[in-house]
Amino acid sequence: MEEVHGRPDHPREVRGLPRLHLDLLVHCAPAASLGFLIVGISTYVNEPIVDWNPVTKQFLGFLRPNEMIQWVPQGIFMSFYGFFGFFLAGPLQWWLVVTNQGAGTAEFNKFTRKMTIVRNGEMIKDMDFEDIKTVVLEYTTMSPFGGREVYLIDSNGQEVKFMNTINDLPKRVLERRASELANFLDVELDIVET
Repeated sequence: MEEVHGRPDHPREVRGLPRLHLDLLVHCAPAASLGFLIVGISTYVNEPIVDWNPVTKQFLGFLRPNEMIQWVPQGIFMSFYGFFGFFLAGPLQWWLVVTNQGAGTAEFNKFTRKMTIVRNGEMIKDMDFEDIKTVVLEYTTMSPFGGREVYLIDSNGQEVKFMNTINDLPKRVLERRASELANFLDVELDIVET
């Protein structure tokens, strides 16, 4: 959430997928899958295919299968995991990173007295301020990866989630921002701490 300080609208950019985890995954998973595929194919042809090229022979020598790995069942499973990880899951992960799926904005406009959530270029939610009953700050301290979330409760009792990546913010910052949002919307703030 952005600071309010008397501005007519209160926009909040919503990031897409968690960046650090996904960035690490899109680099490591296809590389590991390619390694599985190379070892699987090598067991099928009964010769290390990394030795076919002097460059791969020098730098990828660790992908030579040893005599303990047979085509049935290890080679088949390694080929299966390698193929699907490299040719199906890898491109899907890269597509998610490049297109930043789930990104958008949540705007609270004081002039129109409406909250609008837009994700991936499509309007997800459009509601009047009068339909917002409560701002809720949920903060879990039970585990190091406990949930931290600010969301709204509408007049029907439904949760309206508009922030999805706030785990990096400390509790005092979240409390201040939730309080500012509650004051901006002129509703009560409910803090749930577990």
